[in-house]
Amino acid sequence: VAFTLLTGSGLALRAFQRLANTPTGFEPDDLAMARVTLNHEKYAEDESALRLYQAVLARMRAQPGIEGISSNDTLPLSGGNSNGWFKVEGRPPWPANAGPLMERSRIATGYFETMGIPVLRGREFDESDTATSRPVVIISAAVAAQIFPGEDPIGKRIDLQDHSDEDDWREIIGVVGDVRKMGL
Repeated sequence: VAFTLLTGSGLALRAFQRLANTPTGFEPDDLAMARVTLNHEKYAEDESALRLYQAVLARMRAQPGIEGISSNDTLPLSGGNSNGWFKVEGRPPWPANAGPLMERSRIATGYFETMGIPVLRGREFDESDTATSRPVVIISAAVAAQIFPGEDPIGKRIDLQDHSDEDDWREIIGVVGDVRKMGL
């Protein structure tokens, strides 16, 4: 019985060690995260919610000791999921409901730098990327490898198909390291 318990404990410790050494894709040291949920009646318009988030981020940026601040609608390792179909400009669309899905996150300027997520190619979002500027997107290394194998995806365009039946092409401006969203 003791041998069985020791063997089971050893296996559990080894599994825990493997899990603890699993790369997350971001630098968790010295990070603080908070979840904010808005009253949908008061902030029914995307514009009003955006203004609130920008004001909160600006106030927090001004606090002493804050080195970086940003926002994301789905935190890493949270199990949050927001995926959807997409298409690539100049390529035939995948059959309906049969193509690959792409995880999506809405993030604010400075997110990748704040989280310690490497920008592998291209650039991060900056202040010139707004709702009224040309639509842009940043993809992960896994998406780049799957959808653009052997190609440089910078400058190519994808449609996330999240607005309507009309094309909404977004130019790829960056490729970042992969981040675990669904846990270790």
